[in-house]
Amino acid sequence: MKITDVKITGFKSFVDSVTLPIESGLTGIVGPNGCGKSNVLEALRWVMGATSAKALRGGEMDDIIFSGTDTRPSRDIAEVIVRLDNQDRSAPEPFNSAPNIEISRRIRRGIGSVFRINGKEVRARDVQLIFADASSGANSPALVRQGQIAELINAKPENRRRLLEEAAGIAGLQARRHEAQNKLAATENNLERVAEILVHLGEQISSLKKQAQKANKYRGLAAYIRAHEMFIALDRMLAMQKSLGDVRQDYDSANQMVGEFTIALNKSVRELENIEKLIGDARQEQAIADANLRRWEAKSIEIERDLKEMSEKSQSAIANLRRIESDQTREQELLADAQLNFDKCELELAGLSDNSSLDAEILALAEIAKSANIEVSEAETELSKAINHKAEIEAEYRNYLRTKERLLAEIANKDAQHKQALQNLAAKESQNNQKAEIETLRLELAKHEQNFIDANSELERFGQFTNEKEITHSELAQNHDALNNKNNRLKSELQGLNALIANAQKLGANPALNSVQVKSGFEKALAAAIGEDIEANIGDVGDNKWVGASDIAIDWAREIKGELTVLADVVSAPIELLPRLKSIAIVSDAVFENTQALSIGLRIVTLRGDLRRWDGHIKTRAALHPAQVKLEQLNRKQAITGELDGLQIQLAQSSVALAQAKSELQSHKNDSAAARAKLPQILQELNKAREKLSQQIAKNKQCDDEIIAARSRLISLEQDLVQAKTNHDEFQSSETEFDEASISIADDKAQAALQIANIARDALSIAKSNLQSRQINAQARKEASANLLTQKQGWQSRMANAQNRLDALSKDEALHKKLVAELAAKPQEIEARKQATLNELPVIEVRKRKADDEIAAIESKIRIAAADVKSNEQQLNHASEAVNTADFMLKTWLDRIEEHKTNIANNFFIEPEVLEAQTKEALANQFASMTHELAQKRLSKALQEREELGGVNLTADDELVEITARTENLELERNELLGALAKLRKAIDEINAEGHEKLLAAFEVVNAHFTQLFTSLFDGGAAHLSLSETDDPLGGGLEVYACPPGKRLQNMNLLSGGEQALTACALIFAVFLSNPAPISVLDEIDAPLDDANVDRFCRLLQEMVKRTDTKFVVITHHPITMAKMDRLFGVTMAERGVSQVVAVDLAKAEAMIEAA
Repeated sequence: MKITDVKITGFKSFVDSVTLPIESGLTGIVGPNGCGKSNVLEALRWVMGATSAKALRGGEMDDIIFSGTDTRPSRDIAEVIVRLDNQDRSAPEPFNSAPNIEISRRIRRGIGSVFRINGKEVRARDVQLIFADASSGANSPALVRQGQIAELINAKPENRRRLLEEAAGIAGLQARRHEAQNKLAATENNLERVAEILVHLGEQISSLKKQAQKANKYRGLAAYIRAHEMFIALDRMLAMQKSLGDVRQDYDSANQMVGEFTIALNKSVRELENIEKLIGDARQEQAIADANLRRWEAKSIEIERDLKEMSEKSQSAIANLRRIESDQTREQELLADAQLNFDKCELELAGLSDNSSLDAEILALAEIAKSANIEVSEAETELSKAINHKAEIEAEYRNYLRTKERLLAEIANKDAQHKQALQNLAAKESQNNQKAEIETLRLELAKHEQNFIDANSELERFGQFTNEKEITHSELAQNHDALNNKNNRLKSELQGLNALIANAQKLGANPALNSVQVKSGFEKALAAAIGEDIEANIGDVGDNKWVGASDIAIDWAREIKGELTVLADVVSAPIELLPRLKSIAIVSDAVFENTQALSIGLRIVTLRGDLRRWDGHIKTRAALHPAQVKLEQLNRKQAITGELDGLQIQLAQSSVALAQAKSELQSHKNDSAAARAKLPQILQELNKAREKLSQQIAKNKQCDDEIIAARSRLISLEQDLVQAKTNHDEFQSSETEFDEASISIADDKAQAALQIANIARDALSIAKSNLQSRQINAQARKEASANLLTQKQGWQSRMANAQNRLDALSKDEALHKKLVAELAAKPQEIEARKQATLNELPVIEVRKRKADDEIAAIESKIRIAAADVKSNEQQLNHASEAVNTADFMLKTWLDRIEEHKTNIANNFFIEPEVLEAQTKEALANQFASMTHELAQKRLSKALQEREELGGVNLTADDELVEITARTENLELERNELLGALAKLRKAIDEINAEGHEKLLAAFEVVNAHFTQLFTSLFDGGAAHLSLSETDDPLGGGLEVYACPPGKRLQNMNLLSGGEQALTACALIFAVFLSNPAPISVLDEIDAPLDDANVDRFCRLLQEMVKRTDTKFVVITHHPITMAKMDRLFGVTMAERGVSQVVAVDLAKAEAMIEAA
């Protein structure tokens, strides 16, 4: 099983896919420091199953994924694929059936690795086993990393022993021994634990036996206690049943007394009922007399009320007429005010641009409207009081003379205050001219808000354009990078081809090869047809040349039966070659096989390189055609040249597009930055406009509040002034003229109250209007228009309502004038009815006195009979209470007996009916002589004995059985552990013996190889290995003793640096020869060696190639090592952070030079 190639993708610096063919012999990997050469070794170790990120020079496993550069984005996936040749069928099952095996390991960032073999997902262990069976793997000594030579030199002997273990192949034995030792330690721990548990269980068995004896004694005491407790419960139940019989007798006696007192009570009740029947007729007569009297009184009251009502109705009708006139005036004012507000709403609706206000202002206006509403209610209350003011006129008239001067002074004072309030209100209203300024500020705020919205939209638009341009720029940059990488790769390949072709050409020669151009795919045919003659010069130069010949006519249709192509038709060559090219035809494989004879000078070839000549000579495709490689290189050179020309155009176009995209991106970024720079200034202006509007609204609100307060103050002063004038007018009337003037005065008061109510209503209307205006201003512009429209409709509705009320008031005025005329004739009729009623009163009073006397006599008899009933009821109640007490005691004893029975059932788990029988059975002969006191005494003693027992384990018997069974099981388990212990110790001894035997055998082999290699490397001298003895058969250390020519034998640590390095190399290759791996990678192993030692090292490598089938990959900087390689891979980093590979086969290059 051999490794044929390795494909690396996204691993560390290998971002692009790179395939490294692993061929026989020596393969060198060269390149500057830091270009990623060692990543090839780490990729191999990783795909072979390496699990330590630290060993791969990473902090975590995700660190091996390409992390990106300034020009390349990071990758999320890394993959390494190794292809194996399994023609010898040496792979383990189930993979041995495939002739070729492809092993891949892919890691995805943040997820983990996946191993696959021939596309099927497998475990990491399966991959590790495949390489382990091939004497290779991630930790194989054949994979020598940087610094490993120095580590081996400085390592302790115990650590060097691992090389010997690898050679002996006992790493698996070490693992099995370690596993067996772990099992042995675990078994010994288990055995110790079982022994401890058995000791503990023995102690528990001893304790449980004592507990079982104590439990048996406890059970005996429990039965004794139960028997005496049952006797005490039985004795108590018998005593309770006796007490229950006594209570039943008391209950029966009390019931008998209740029956006797019930008979007496019924008798007295019947006597009372007979007397009460007599009072019925008397009460009926009294009720008739009372009814007649009440009817007379009601009729008198009704007549007085009618007189008063007629007077009041007349006065009310006159007052209502005056009120109607006042209401008509007020409604006309309201109609005009509604029309004015309606027009105002239309103007505001037409000029509305932005209406917004604060919730706090709305709440304040709502409070003002609420206060105004209260004032309206109070004014309407005053208006209602004015109608009933007539009753108060007489009392106020008596104070007239005393208060006249005070009222005049009060009127003067109130009038002065009223005038001052009017002047203040007019001044406030004249100053309230801020609404226009608020509207202007709102328009300015809307303008700034729109500017802010436009700036935000512009910024978002520029941001979107910038993102689009960034995506375009990123895509163009990636495309440009891909084209640039391809261009660099093709240039590198062209440079290598030019170098090979230049080295193959001789100075001053002009071979035909340089002048021949063949179509792609026909290289093998041309190489087979011309052969080495293609190296001859064109013209009369040199010893090997083409000088031309006469053209001949060839009838190929007669020569060949089938399709053919004349070689001259697919090859562009100098005229000197045309006769030769025309004499050669390209045919299919079938035609080639069927053609047996050709005319003299003719040849046929196939595309695969088979040649048949006219003289019978045949050369198959298996024969080497050196010219084929050169022709393919020339064609490849021409193809690369043409492709590079196209790439240059694409690169130029890509550069222009990338520059343009970068310019556009920068332009959009600048525009976006400019728009972002303007935004703070616009936002600052917007905040200033909002602040100015808020300040102006606050000023306007303050002014409105002051006007509302002034109006409220004016209303209050008007009320006081009207009240003062009313009081003064009342007192102005003389005492003799007071009755005639009372209606006029009451009407004046009603008018004044109406005026006050109107003022309050106006204030309420203004407050509501302001509240509605502020609420409208608090809404958005769209909602404000809707609210204004609603307000407009409301004023329109008020106008309609006011007009309707005016119409209704006109009708009421006509009705009240008619009512005043009708009421003028009513008082005389009512006076006649009053006199007739007064004549009926003496007869009604006589009948009433007679009925009252009869009722008094009957009620005296009823009181005597009721006293007898009450006495009998008291005696019956006492008897009933005795019955209830006896019933309560009866139920109590019944409950106690039931409770006692329940306790018996709960405590003894038996039915109370069988308590006596079981008690007799438990006490046996002692039951007859047992008393309550004796049982109580014995019970107390038994309880004390049980208490003295302390804690008792009643399950001790069951636990004893269970622990005994567990002890027996543990004894069996201990015996099994002892058997396992013996087997494990035997297995460890066998592993030690086998390992020791293999280790010694490997030591002899490695020591022999080491001695031979050391002598070969140093051209003499001596060296050997030594195992230090230890108690562990597989332990000990590996000491290295060397004696270079001319020096004494000494430990490797005492040699010079170069000698130590060569000695370590000899040791590594000695181990390698004992168990050769299919591949060996040596990472800068020649770094510490000088030129002479490097030459020795290279000779050693060449010797290893001859002695084994191992493919060697050498990572080096040394020119001598490079010169000894069969082929070279150059790892470069033309693009920072990205590794690329260029391949040159030195053996083929030398062959081509020699052939040239």
